[in-house]
Amino acid sequence: MANAQREAPVKALARVAGFFYLLIIVGAIFAPFAAAPSGMMVTDLAPERILAAKEMYVIGGVVQLILGVCDLVIAAVFFVLFRPVSGTIALAATVLKVTFVAIVNANVLNHFAPLFILGDHSAFNYGQRVSLALLFLRLRTMGLDISFVFFGFACLGYGYLILRSTFLPRIIGVLLAIGGLGYIANIAAAFLPPAIAHQVFPYVMLPAGFAELSLALWLTIRGVNVENWNALAQG
Repeated sequence: MANAQREAPVKALARVAGFFYLLIIVGAIFAPFAAAPSGMMVTDLAPERILAAKEMYVIGGVVQLILGVCDLVIAAVFFVLFRPVSGTIALAATVLKVTFVAIVNANVLNHFAPLFILGDHSAFNYGQRVSLALLFLRLRTMGLDISFVFFGFACLGYGYLILRSTFLPRIIGVLLAIGGLGYIANIAAAFLPPAIAHQVFPYVMLPAGFAELSLALWLTIRGVNVENWNALAQG
């Protein structure tokens, strides 16, 4: 009875993290604009697209904020789950993940700024408003690139923790660490020509996407090996 009572909270926490992780993945795939690949919106046609789809653009920004809340929930649960493996690494990964969320959510200001600038007909002429809108979109892209560096190091930390743990498949830890390196390497795309960067981005992010989806599904469906987690927590 005691073991059953102890298993329930741990498995429940793992499944909560998995569920919120799946929400983030779905949001990142389907949310308009907010989860677009780095640099995708920085084109001369971007202002026209924003004006033509204002409602969808606003939804994109709101979704980004909601995904940030989901990420904070995951960060808190992961700290509880991985603290028995290494409290120091778990704390470091949590700080990196929270920093990532802070940058991304602050960066939503750059997402909404073009909408206000393009709708302002008093201070600047249309050409000036378009130039300012493109500037904020570039700042938004830069903010995403910077946030990915912190997220990449967080993935490295979580990958290491999964490798050291005995309650999750180690292959997921390997894939997550490789994916983390991909997120970190993404910052190099800022120094590549846009045409090349857009071709490189999907392949750099592919290992991370597969690892994160695998982790989310495993946590949601299987949870963690509670017996092994308890052994680490007590040892």
